Amino acid sequence: MGAGKSTIGRLISKNLNRSFYDTDELIEQKAKQTIPDIFNKRGESGFRELEAEIVGKVSTQKEAVVALGGGAVINNKSWKILESTGFTFYLKWPDKILLKRILHSQHRPLVTENDLTERGNALQKKLDLRQERYHQATHIIECYAGMSPQEIAEQIIHLLEQK
Repeated sequence: MGAGKSTIGRLISKNLNRSFYDTDELIEQKAKQTIPDIFNKRGESGFRELEAEIVGKVSTQKEAVVALGGGAVINNKSWKILESTGFTFYLKWPDKILLKRILHSQHRPLVTENDLTERGNALQKKLDLRQERYHQATHIIECYAGMSPQEIAEQIIHLLEQK
C-alpha cells in the first residue's frame, strides 16, 4: 500500500513499450464495484479469490508490466503464479514513509480504524505480516524519501535490460 506501484508500473510500461495491467483496476472492472465495496460485500477472502483469478489471467501476458495490490502476494496461489511467470519487484520504502502516505486515506478497505493511532498500528501490522513474502521478490528496490517514481522506474528498467 502506498508504494507507488501503479505510477511506477505505468512509467516502466511506457518506457519499454509494454502492456500495463493494474490488478486492482481489473478487479473493479470485473466485479463492477469499487474495492472497498467488494470488501464490504464479499469480505477479504472474496476479494482475494477475485484477485487470484486476475493474477492468473495477467500472468499469461508476454512482456507485460503488472502492478499488484499490496496484499496479492500473501495468497499462495497468486505467489506461485507470479514466481513461475516473471520477475517480481518489491518497492521497499521505510515504514514511516508508507504510513505517512496512507494514514489519512479513506480508500483502504483493510484499514478501517477511525483513530489515527489505531489506524497506524493496523497498518504496521499489515506491513509486518507481508514482509516475509515481500523479501522473496526477485529484486528488492530500496526506496528513500525524495526518490522520484522515474528514478525507481529507471532502476527497474536497468535490471530488466540485464536479463
